Amino acid sequence: MAQLATPFSWAQRRDRIFISINLRDITEEKIDLQPTSLSFDCTSDKKQYHGVVNFYDEIDVESSKKTILGFGARIVLFKKNTEAPYWPRLTKEGGKHNNITFDWERYIDSDEEGEDGDKGLGQDWDPSQMQHFGGPGGEEDSDDDEEGAGQNVNDLDDEEEIDAKKEEDNADQNDEKKE
Repeated sequence: MAQLATPFSWAQRRDRIFISINLRDITEEKIDLQPTSLSFDCTSDKKQYHGVVNFYDEIDVESSKKTILGFGARIVLFKKNTEAPYWPRLTKEGGKHNNITFDWERYIDSDEEGEDGDKGLGQDWDPSQMQHFGGPGGEEDSDDDEEGAGQNVNDLDDEEEIDAKKEEDNADQNDEKKE
């Protein structure tokens, strides 16, 4: 079976890199994180994916975290040199990589980072739900029992108020038509 290129999207802050892999129902994932590279292999929708990224600069493997969700994988890499300027690109090699895109949903201008450093991470982003890479014993953890954890829950009171306002407006319009 031919392997497809893993689709990576990325964004950054001064001290970290966010990588998203947007593949549904990832299984058989193999992640090899090194200070200068990331290798990600998995199966999604009965297709094999393989991807390697050689980082622009070194990252701190010990601090970096990952989580596999039903709609993809998220990886947070902490830069080794947090005083260095923003990376101009994710990879050491320049040029176009068809499987690597910038994650505009998580983008924040470097000038605005101090104002809202977690902007664009989504309300469901919770670093405590993420796992560290490897560690002693290299234990594997399944997210099956945590499916749905951290999902957004709408406030029903607000929705009821909106629905009541809509009904009120409709009633007012009907009254105007009758007159």
